[in-house]
Amino acid sequence: MEHVYMEGGFTMKAMLLEQFGQPLRYGEVPDPVPGYGEVVLDVEACGVCHSDLKIISGMHPNCAQIRLPFIPGHEVVGRVSAAGSGVNGWKIGERALVSIYMGCTTCDSCRAGMEQLCESDELQIIGFTENGGYAQKMKVRARNLVPISDEIPAAEAAVITDAVATCWRAAFEAANIKSGEKALVIGFGGLGVHMAQILNSCGVDVTVCEPCREKVTIAGELGLNQVFCGYAEDLPADETFHTIFDVTGKITNYNGILSHLKRRGKFVMVGYSVNSPSLFSSAAAHVNELSLIGTRGHSVKNLKDALKMVEMGKIKPIIGAVNSLENANEVLRQLNDGGHICGRFVLIP
Repeated sequence: MEHVYMEGGFTMKAMLLEQFGQPLRYGEVPDPVPGYGEVVLDVEACGVCHSDLKIISGMHPNCAQIRLPFIPGHEVVGRVSAAGSGVNGWKIGERALVSIYMGCTTCDSCRAGMEQLCESDELQIIGFTENGGYAQKMKVRARNLVPISDEIPAAEAAVITDAVATCWRAAFEAANIKSGEKALVIGFGGLGVHMAQILNSCGVDVTVCEPCREKVTIAGELGLNQVFCGYAEDLPADETFHTIFDVTGKITNYNGILSHLKRRGKFVMVGYSVNSPSLFSSAAAHVNELSLIGTRGHSVKNLKDALKMVEMGKIKPIIGAVNSLENANEVLRQLNDGGHICGRFVLIP
C-alpha cells in the first residue's frame, strides 16, 4: 500500500493483517495509487477462501514475502476508478474481474499463457504477496483484468474469479477430463459445488462425496443425483473412477483413495494443506500407472473461459453468505469452523 495521501479524505476502509495469527483490524488506510500499467478498482465484492485463512495464520509459503500491515483477499470484482500511464483499453467506470497472478511475462510459463506458474522471483500475487480485496479499493495490473457485464451480481461475479475459474482449469487443463468419463469430487463446499457443476455440465458422470447432509441436499437441487453422504475413506470398495478431484486438501492417507481409481486414473489436488503430513504408497501408482496432479489457480485465459460458462448458464455461482467488510473476522471464523454452509462467503465493502 502506497502511503501517499495523508489528509483530505483520500483514504479507504480495509481489513488489515497486522500480526500473523491474530484477527484482522478494520481500519483506514491511504488510497492506492496506480503506477505504470496499473489501475485502481473500486471493489464491489471479494470472496473469502481457505487460502485467506492460511495467509492470516502465517502458515502459507507466501507469508515470507508479505510486508505487514497487509490486506488479504484474492477473489475480486470491481470498477476502474483510476489508471496509471501506459494503460490502454480500460475506461473509468468499466467493470472487471481480477486474475491475481502478475507474472514476469518473459519466462516459459508466462509466454505459454500460464502466468500462475511464473518461474521468476518477480511473480506477484494479489492477496498473497500484494494487497488484496478486503478493502474499498485495490491496485492491479491492467492486463490482469477481465471485462464483465453488469448482468451478473457482484457476489456471484467475485465467486467466478477463483471458485469457478480454478475448478475450470482443474477439469480441462490439469485433468483433461472427457465427456462420458466417471469422476469423483471429494467435498462440496465453496470449491466442490462448482467443480461438480462444471463436470456435470460437460457430460461427465460425476459423483459427489460429502459427509454433511445439508450440503448433500443442495447437490440434489443442482441436479447432481449421484451423491455419497459420507467420507471418501468409506466409499464402497468396488467404486472406481477415471479421475478423482480432491477440493478439500484434507486427505492424509492417499492409499485408500487411490484404490478407487481405474487403471491410468488421475488424482487431482485442487485443494491443498500447508502442514498436514500425507501417507502415499508409490507401488499403487506404479502398478496402475496412476497420475497425481497438482493444480494451481488459473490464468487470465482460464478466467475468461470460466466467465463464458457462467454467461451461457452452464454454471451457477453459489453464495454461502454475504456480509459487510467489517464483519470479515466473523466470516473467517465461520469458514474455519466448517459446518453446513455450501458455497462461497462474500464480503461487500
